[in-house]
Amino acid sequence: MVHRNPVHVRFFVLSCFVLLSILAHAQSDSVTVNISITNQITGKPIEATLNWYLPETVKQVEWGKYTIGLDGDKEELLTITKPGYFDSEVKIDYETVKQNPLQEIQLQPGIPQLHISVLDAVTNQPLTSAIDLFTLDEATEIFSEEVSVAPYIIDLEYDQAHVLQVRAPGYFSFKDTIDYKRVFDGRVRKKEIRLVPLKLGSKISLNNIHFEPNQAELTDFAKLMLVELSHVLSQKTKMVLEISAYTDDVGTDEYNLELSRKRALSVKNYLVEKGARPEQLPTKGFGEGSPVVPNTNDANRALNRRVEFRIVNLNE
Repeated sequence: MVHRNPVHVRFFVLSCFVLLSILAHAQSDSVTVNISITNQITGKPIEATLNWYLPETVKQVEWGKYTIGLDGDKEELLTITKPGYFDSEVKIDYETVKQNPLQEIQLQPGIPQLHISVLDAVTNQPLTSAIDLFTLDEATEIFSEEVSVAPYIIDLEYDQAHVLQVRAPGYFSFKDTIDYKRVFDGRVRKKEIRLVPLKLGSKISLNNIHFEPNQAELTDFAKLMLVELSHVLSQKTKMVLEISAYTDDVGTDEYNLELSRKRALSVKNYLVEKGARPEQLPTKGFGEGSPVVPNTNDANRALNRRVEFRIVNLNE
């Protein structure tokens, strides 16, 4: 028969009681904090990364909503990060969240940026060029600078589309849209622009000469893209620039061939209207021939619907 010391038994029971009390007290002192993260401009919920001293308690419950755990009598720093946004640091203290466990945090978007590299299309060497940024109707100039570094960084505006124009002496100019509509964060878009020298045989391909489906008339946007080329032709009156038009593979071969011929003629007529001489602009239509990429999806078909210009005579 084993005899137990009554003092030891009482001490063991008391120790267990104290331990259970401490655990119960610790559990009652911890709280769950509800975190709601939104875009400061739009107010829409966004996903982000939460850096917290108890990472195992961080849980995403739905888009832009999280829960974290906080021990009693604690004050800790919550850091929230997301690409395209400024980091946010928020102090989370026990007494405050015990009264109001919901923390609404608005992340400030970064500045949307365009990183431009302008290169010679033949040598791949950086070029000094004039870069201009306009409103979509080209009525207002947003940015204008002579640039010699690559890449060059331009800060843009939220929810805007602009016309980008790049020029360098002795080269075809470049013009295209930079579309940041519905963009409300600091995302970066990289654009490498290869300017083609104004030399005999040089060829440029434009995918932004848009036409309405099954139509040969130039859209207003297409005319906007052709204005700079009309300036080159009016300055270099002996230049002969062959216009070649291409379609995608939607439709019969005969239909696409005729459509491409009409589209090439529309480009010519517009450039003549802007000051070029008709004899400077021979035209050809190639239909769906010579695609630059396979016509396997809509994005590829858009690349194949293009107008190309080739210098066939350059008597200075």
